[in-house]
Amino acid sequence: MKKPKPYQAFREQRRRAKARGIEFRLTYEEWVSWWETNLGPNWAQCRGRRAMDYVMGRTGDTGAYELGNIECITAIENLEQRRKFAKQKPKLDASGKRMYTKLDATKAKKIYEAIGTQNEIARQFGCSARLVRMIKAKQIWQEAINSERNS
Repeated sequence: MKKPKPYQAFREQRRRAKARGIEFRLTYEEWVSWWETNLGPNWAQCRGRRAMDYVMGRTGDTGAYELGNIECITAIENLEQRRKFAKQKPKLDASGKRMYTKLDATKAKKIYEAIGTQNEIARQFGCSARLVRMIKAKQIWQEAINSERNS
């Protein structure tokens, strides 16, 4: 798989952070310099999302992507940290509000019938966009959606 060019990779990381509700306070020049400092001149070949590729992790998996709050770790280490810290803090949506994902059949049906983007629906119902996607695709709650429709 071909690695993206540096500026494309920078924009993609910034875009993904924004989609996850995380501030990204690095300029392109700071971003490149940070990678070069941590991985050397061939840094672009070492970074990525596969298990042993290097990523820019946030200290304690909290706060913004900014100098002083980022570390160079492998993708698998980042995943382990995310799992560890996810158990310790409530899940928040992009606006910083606590997300509640306890559903009943009625709420699942309302999500299924809701109109808008997955992110808009997720914000409306206080759940994740992934949960909305799974309900809309009938990967979960299909029995409740089908039975509610027939009653």
